[in-house]
Amino acid sequence: MKIAILDTRKAYLPEISAYISYLEKNGITAVRIYKDILDNINKYDIIWKFTGVDFIGNNNGSVVHEYNSLTVGKLKWIKDTIKKQTNIKPEGRVFLNNEVKAAMNFKDNVPSIIRDMGIAKEFFVQNPNKEYDFVYIGAMEKSRQLDQILHSFKQKDIQKNILMIGRPNDELYAQFKDNKNIIFTGIVNYKEVPKLASKGIYGLNYVPDVYPFNKQTSTKLLEYCALGLNIVTTDYYWVRNFEEKENSSFYKITNKTHLDFESIDKFNYKTADVMKYEWNTVLNQSGLIEFINQIR
Repeated sequence: MKIAILDTRKAYLPEISAYISYLEKNGITAVRIYKDILDNINKYDIIWKFTGVDFIGNNNGSVVHEYNSLTVGKLKWIKDTIKKQTNIKPEGRVFLNNEVKAAMNFKDNVPSIIRDMGIAKEFFVQNPNKEYDFVYIGAMEKSRQLDQILHSFKQKDIQKNILMIGRPNDELYAQFKDNKNIIFTGIVNYKEVPKLASKGIYGLNYVPDVYPFNKQTSTKLLEYCALGLNIVTTDYYWVRNFEEKENSSFYKITNKTHLDFESIDKFNYKTADVMKYEWNTVLNQSGLIEFINQIR
């Protein structure tokens, strides 16, 4: 069996590499193909798509639509409704969690599974040699509102620094690039991320408490926990549920424009044990192989 997983290059998708590795171990050929350089997709048994709008099927096989997030920005409800009503009917669907599945609210009988985010094994390392006070991994688009929190590192006499791992939006970079306490790495090879992030003391999980961000799994928080970092986070629905479920203790940011560094240093942290979120375990529990066999 051959599976092609479509990468649009528009989002950071660590699950693609996890899928390919896991499927290969289970005797299934899986490859990443890019939307802008498509080869003959009809030669694959299954086409796997992280769903935007999709009008194109697979003449010789099956299509899977994966909903790993919900739409953000203006008119998000309308955009999700358009996706739901106009997309082709696939042979299978994958949802990030039950919140995403409920929001899409499909009424047909298409087989589906829940596949939450996992952690690459490379993140399960701990580094006693610290170079940074804070690290931040991941998305830095304007909707993340990171400019609010970064002002804390520009204040006079502040000695704390933060390593920002990933590509900042142009406005954010222009605003903070000259501050010695704020270090932007730019795009980093995924395999290098754990080495860099492990040099921090605190993992910053800065997620706006707005839909849909507050209902979605925070991959960066899982990765921080695997690295053994202390978690400093905004307070919202998903993070509260995770903290309680995993019997952990995270510092909650109360003022988004002013970090209380003294309180952060004094807080009694308890980092969650996240070994069960390693990708192989997550994919085993999702029933991925059974799902693939069912739709093919």
